[in-house]
Amino acid sequence: MLRVWAVILVGAALAGCSKKGEIAPLAVEKIPSMTTNVFRDAKAPLRQMAYQAADQLSRGQYVPAWSVFRALMTRQDLNADQRAFAARAVNALAPRVDEAAAKGDAAAARMLQGYGVGK
Repeated sequence: MLRVWAVILVGAALAGCSKKGEIAPLAVEKIPSMTTNVFRDAKAPLRQMAYQAADQLSRGQYVPAWSVFRALMTRQDLNADQRAFAARAVNALAPRVDEAAAKGDAAAARMLQGYGVGK
């Protein structure tokens, strides 16, 4: 659990802060529609990745969506808004992935371990 929060803090630092130094929370249910807006003008490969994550998320597949947003965060060809959004999406989804792993979801546990946040 501590490692998940470390990932969240790192993602928050990547996402940037608001004027008051706080990051606005991102509601999980709004991520799919926001993804469409943020990545609308992105190059085709980035747009396809982002839309894939949004589709997975809209079907309740938190673990694969989290993984795709994490992969997007590392892409050098994102603009600042896209990178910040991907980081915020990772932060918003992290508790869902952690909860899934805690409930015995093997894919979630492997994903967390693969990113160095598992126990």
